[in-house]
Amino acid sequence: MFIVGLTLGTIFYLNNDILDLLYYYLSILLVFVFVYILWKIGLWAGGDVKLLTGMSTLLCVDYLDILPKFSLWGYSFPFYGSMLFIPTMSVIVNSVLSIVPIIMCIIIYEIIKNKPYLMKDIISTGDLINLVTTLNIFGIYFLINNIVNIDNIIANIIILLFLSFAVNKLSKRVRNIIIPMTIILLIMNVIHENIQLYLIETIIILCIVLIKNVMKNDLIKQVLSREVTLDNLSESMILSYSLIRYDDKYFFDKRGLKEKILQKEDYEYIITQKAHGLTIEDISLLKHLHKKGVIGNKVLIKRSVAFAPFILSGLIVTLTIGNTYLLIKDLLGVII
Repeated sequence: MFIVGLTLGTIFYLNNDILDLLYYYLSILLVFVFVYILWKIGLWAGGDVKLLTGMSTLLCVDYLDILPKFSLWGYSFPFYGSMLFIPTMSVIVNSVLSIVPIIMCIIIYEIIKNKPYLMKDIISTGDLINLVTTLNIFGIYFLINNIVNIDNIIANIIILLFLSFAVNKLSKRVRNIIIPMTIILLIMNVIHENIQLYLIETIIILCIVLIKNVMKNDLIKQVLSREVTLDNLSESMILSYSLIRYDDKYFFDKRGLKEKILQKEDYEYIITQKAHGLTIEDISLLKHLHKKGVIGNKVLIKRSVAFAPFILSGLIVTLTIGNTYLLIKDLLGVII
């Protein structure tokens, strides 16, 4: 696919503009470097690197002009913008955007069904209070905008900052005011026909809170892992936690990202979480360490999630929506 795509692209751009050809080569190189880095740090498999690099030779903005267009909510799709848009990078971004809601649903389902003790980690009482407080701030902001209709983004940011300060101060002084304030603001926003914005804000903020807690509390590894005995290990299985050594002691690295950055100790990584998974040598080492009494007989293994369907989903989104920056920009425009 790579050779065919590169040949077709070269012939096409040689008949147009040499600068476009250089940009075409540069875009392929950028995609390759990006996915190669992801492979090196163990996030993707080697097959994904080859697939996306090959895809970058075929997905060009000029090729995509043949796609049928459609209008939705006043916008014409697919929207690709200028030549600076690299469709394959959009496929990568859209693939990640596709996998996030599915992973979140799986995590929430698994926690509710099998690990309810983790419920406090995914959303706490403090998170709910902060969510309601934030919605109150936006509720007041929507009402002010209905009356004054301020278009200046700097003025809007200043208003939001002031409202945030005022509402937080008031909520701390009078704790029982949160629920009545929420009800009043909700009714007023319904009257002023702002309920749609209010609901969108609720969904956006709730999603941000959930994703933040999942990342902060490392819930992906806790939920999407299973215990496997050393005798049942096989090649390509991926450890949930890297095996490291420090001061001649072996243990699985369950530190968070913040701890890894702040702690300056010289940890030696023995078995890392590479996308290709465990090798025969890795399994032999784990069994050897178990015989020495260094580690237990069971290790946590990641539950595999095939990424190919999400790449397909990202491709479909790119071909139908185009540059998702437009959509994200408008979603952010809802907030400010």
